[in-house]
Order: sequence, then C-alpha cells, then structure tokens
Amino acid sequence: MHASTLQRIPRDTLASLLAHRIGLERSMQLITESAQRLGLATADYDPEQAAQIFEHLAGSQGALGVAARFAKARLMLLLIS
Repeated sequence: MHASTLQRIPRDTLASLLAHRIGLERSMQLITESAQRLGLATADYDPEQAAQIFEHLAGSQGALGVAARFAKARLMLLLIS
C-alpha cells in the first residue's frame, strides 16, 4: 500500500489551501458542504477524498473554481513531498 493512502488530511489543511483566494472561514464552510454532498466525513480525509472535494469545488464557476483547481494542485505537491 502506498504511504499516502494511510495519510489523513484535516479539514483545516484543505481549507488553508483554498483560503488564499476566498478566505479561511468561507473555505471551511465550502469544504464541509462539499464533503457532506459527497457523503464524506467532515473532519479529515484520505488523499483521494480530499481530491474529490477539490474536484467538486472546481466545477464551480469563477474564482472558486479556479481556486479549487490550484488548491488541488497544491495538495498533490504536499502529498509527494
């Protein structure tokens, strides 16, 4: 099993990857809402779930969609480092 599949990523970490563009409070809210819509827990996630959340948000128009795509890329960089 790949080491990253054992890793759990806190919601706070995901929100911080998105917060640069839309703010931390709004990021926390959007991560929680997306996780609920995807049927995921709202506290921490495995890397695949985290990517699913950002993919879900990336489907949004405007600044949020762009920010989510960048956040997913930053997440991937964190996971391989």
